[in-house]
Amino acid sequence: MKKEIYIVFGVIALLLSCGAEKENVPAQDDELIEESIVEELGKEEVTQLINGEVSHQIVYLGDTSLITFEYAYYSQLDSAYKDSVNAFIVDLYTRDYCVDSGWESTVITEELFSNYLQCFSDDFHEYANGEDEMIWSLECQVSIDDSHEGFVEISHRAWSYEGGAHGNGYSQISIIDKEDGGKLKLEDFFTDLSELAEIAKPFFRDQNMVEEGQTLEEAGYEFGDAFYLCNNFSIYKDGLYVYYDRYEIGPYAMPPSEVMIPMAEIQHLLKRDI
Repeated sequence: MKKEIYIVFGVIALLLSCGAEKENVPAQDDELIEESIVEELGKEEVTQLINGEVSHQIVYLGDTSLITFEYAYYSQLDSAYKDSVNAFIVDLYTRDYCVDSGWESTVITEELFSNYLQCFSDDFHEYANGEDEMIWSLECQVSIDDSHEGFVEISHRAWSYEGGAHGNGYSQISIIDKEDGGKLKLEDFFTDLSELAEIAKPFFRDQNMVEEGQTLEEAGYEFGDAFYLCNNFSIYKDGLYVYYDRYEIGPYAMPPSEVMIPMAEIQHLLKRDI
């Protein structure tokens, strides 16, 4: 059965699919052919962070699609937050596809991400079953920002095409407390979320070009009873960035929305250091 991955900042690269014309393809290419490519790109260790990329080439009836995964994880688990970050990443990429269920909860190697791509490819071949199906595409990315004093940010993004009229994607930011490894929300940074939303609303209208005198509902947004800020956010010394993914506050035809609120406007609501 077809699975969907629903997709961190409104900027997701589309994976290209290309192939030779079928009349030029030898008869043997009509079989399900698959070629694996696993390529490590410039591993670098910064505060025990490992970064790399794995790729896998799907070859099907003369067409090819290079699916990729840019990954990051901690190589040494010497603190609660590093353990939590790795556990979070493992949970993301062992629940959708047939990655080894016996994977240790926080110890990660390149194999986790390579298996994910292999299982995506296997699902395509099972679904296509020799039929003249359009080849699937997948691009995933996990990055870790460990530059903040009190917390770490995990950005995880994906875009996929698995049949149908269009692909799907998501972009999500998760913030982990460096003290205890817990996941942080807006309420952990600000004292009054209602006031925070009221301050943010005119910035949202302006930055998303909502016309003066037009309600958010008239502009196509679906906030329900009142405008709110979601927990998909980054926070910096100069401001708060909030990202609404596709479908979250509007239909697919409406692109993802975002808002940046200057810190000078909300400094009085802060309850922890940035």
